[in-house]
Amino acid sequence: MSWIIRILIVILILRAIIRLVGGIRAGIAQGTKGNADPVQLVRDPTCGTFVVPGRALPLAADGTTYYFCSDRCRDQYLSSAPR
Repeated sequence: MSWIIRILIVILILRAIIRLVGGIRAGIAQGTKGNADPVQLVRDPTCGTFVVPGRALPLAADGTTYYFCSDRCRDQYLSSAPR
């Protein structure tokens, strides 16, 4: 009976190694595809989260554009901003 357990353990170890090698190969292939140019992140002035400008909620005030991660942060900023 112990030989069955040994065979199962060897099969599991081999499967883990194959998956590991496959994951490494996939990561290398993805890294060499020539991804788009890096994007400069901007910081949400309310919570400090870094966001991509294209996905953030912009707010232009006093000649400056502020970027927010959510409506909640933008609304909190507007409510605390001096008028």
